[in-house]
Amino acid sequence: MSSVIQVLIALLMKTTVHGFGPIRTGIAWRKFEYRNLAKLSLNDEFHEKIRMSNETYEEVRNKVDRWSADYEVANDFTDWIRAIQKASIVELCAEDPWTDNEDLIQVRRMRAQDLESQADLPESKHEYEDTLDVIKLPLPIPKAKLSEGPQFLFVRPDEYALFKCFTKHDWCILTGNPGISKSWFQWKFILFCYRLDLFDQFSPVIEEILVEGLKPEPFIPQLIVRTEAGSKSLFFFVGRKEDNVLFVKHDTDMLDRITNQNTTILWEPVSSTTPVYYAGIEARIIATVSPNEARIHEFQKRAKLFFLPCPGELQIRLMGQVFRRYATQMINCPSDAEIHERVINLGPFVRTALCWDSSELNRFIYNRGIEIDGLVKDTIKLRSRIQVMELTTGKCLSHRSAIIVIHRNSTAPFLGYADEDYDFSCDEYY
Repeated sequence: MSSVIQVLIALLMKTTVHGFGPIRTGIAWRKFEYRNLAKLSLNDEFHEKIRMSNETYEEVRNKVDRWSADYEVANDFTDWIRAIQKASIVELCAEDPWTDNEDLIQVRRMRAQDLESQADLPESKHEYEDTLDVIKLPLPIPKAKLSEGPQFLFVRPDEYALFKCFTKHDWCILTGNPGISKSWFQWKFILFCYRLDLFDQFSPVIEEILVEGLKPEPFIPQLIVRTEAGSKSLFFFVGRKEDNVLFVKHDTDMLDRITNQNTTILWEPVSSTTPVYYAGIEARIIATVSPNEARIHEFQKRAKLFFLPCPGELQIRLMGQVFRRYATQMINCPSDAEIHERVINLGPFVRTALCWDSSELNRFIYNRGIEIDGLVKDTIKLRSRIQVMELTTGKCLSHRSAIIVIHRNSTAPFLGYADEDYDFSCDEYY
């Protein structure tokens, strides 16, 4: 092994997370057996606490009418939300088939034994979670950017924990490696806010979230504004039972005028370079971005960083199994064995393991080779861990070579999701 690789390992190799349980992760996760939840209804007492009054609703509508450039009822999202509000929840066991039913939210907790392919594949180092909740929504998410199964949400134990963390802090940034479905977390956040009964029944997180300073009460918004770079927004009235979702076009600096302290803004940067806008905003903000981006530089000084770990190989393989069967628009979905090879050789990324074609994969490998070649020629860069995961400038490790690792810990603030470590992204460097 070369001295350069030895230095890399010394810099990056901390205690990686292998397995998901009370001993291996430092968090006690709730276990439960199959239950029929078809009769479960919303917690009316809690819903009353977040209920938006008619006066507040009219106030928001008047602000939208006054300060927006244009707005209209988003009929597709209105239908989607109403179906979610009215649906019964059913937990499927391994033998139960998925059904096309607009009256049901179907949930299946999948494990290794649920893989259709039981091939004896070599174990990769990315096995740090052993379950995946697959949720089939009553209707597909409208206009979802990825066409691969827009009616399904894949929820990892980490995401239940992060949702709970976000109810305890006002301004947050959710970051992590590119291609691990950070943006899709926003749809899960919306689902959980509307259906807290689903979250309460399926979340394995039993730990109290430790925070610095005063102990805040969990916050569930009356209004969620999911905005694309602060100019195109969807208004979800969580605190109302039968009101329409609005699609609103507005200037970025109008966000403070059309939101209030009972709002959560979900900031999706899309391809824009617009920085996260926060001046004068009383609402809570959750921005989902990749690490070290200029558009969060100023906001990061005032917000708290949270890190979404990469999924485990098992979870990616389970996603692939669902895609192969239900993502009818997906061309040449990789086989189970191919997904395993991609995780081993490229890293535990949903995008590279499930969605990319051969030309995209080859370009990824080529650019990673250039990155490593440039790095080993300049060993001074290896002396500072700050270089790891910074934007690639020619001579530092990017997501092609390194992944963010979280050491989950029930005694740490926010269960450890506000502290990151690094590891190699693939087995090539071992």
